[in-house]
Amino acid sequence: MVDILRDIKRFDTAHDNTRLEKLPFDLQKNEKIIRELKPQFLGFIISMQFNSYIAILIFVLLAIPTLILINYAAIGFLVGIIAVPVLILLVSIGPLISYGKSWYWITNHRVIGKRGFLSYDIHSIPLDNVTDIVLSRTLLDRVLGLSSLIIVPMGGNSQMSNGTFDEKSQNTNFFPALTEKMARELQRVLFNLRDELNEDHASKGDENSKKDNSSEKAQPKSDFPRGT
Repeated sequence: MVDILRDIKRFDTAHDNTRLEKLPFDLQKNEKIIRELKPQFLGFIISMQFNSYIAILIFVLLAIPTLILINYAAIGFLVGIIAVPVLILLVSIGPLISYGKSWYWITNHRVIGKRGFLSYDIHSIPLDNVTDIVLSRTLLDRVLGLSSLIIVPMGGNSQMSNGTFDEKSQNTNFFPALTEKMARELQRVLFNLRDELNEDHASKGDENSKKDNSSEKAQPKSDFPRGT
């Protein structure tokens, strides 16, 4: 696993208590962090800014000429020199703030994602509850050489709308802006971790079942007939 994820930052829980204390979540019993990682910086910023810049461009091309045509040239001028620069500034700064809050963690029990802007949300999915790990690549992702992972648990979905992941999909964890190589390797490792965990649960279930059967056989038979 270490070789598979050599491009992903290591997190040594045995020798890094300071970083453990700063985690925005508590580890469960016997839970260990295998890896922590962040999105690819430039790809994350560009992918978040792209649609917003397109929306601003459409606004400029439609709103300002319309205001001029209906004899509101002064308002159109103010929109052009005040509103548009403010929007561009917000669109430029917003992804930088979001990037600072974006972290992903892989543990031996679950997959955890942190994301936000002024505040942040943390989404956690137990590995044994994962039904699918979808590798997604929009047209912009292909241009930037990036991929996204959509981790879907039981009862969740991975719907895409106009090439954009619907983050409101029920109980779905979204890891955007990963390099294509990292996304594929991570997908494979997560499937392996899930399968190993499910096999471990299954073997423990079989052992418990055998113990129950053996204990039933060991019980002495009663000399009294039923109903007495």
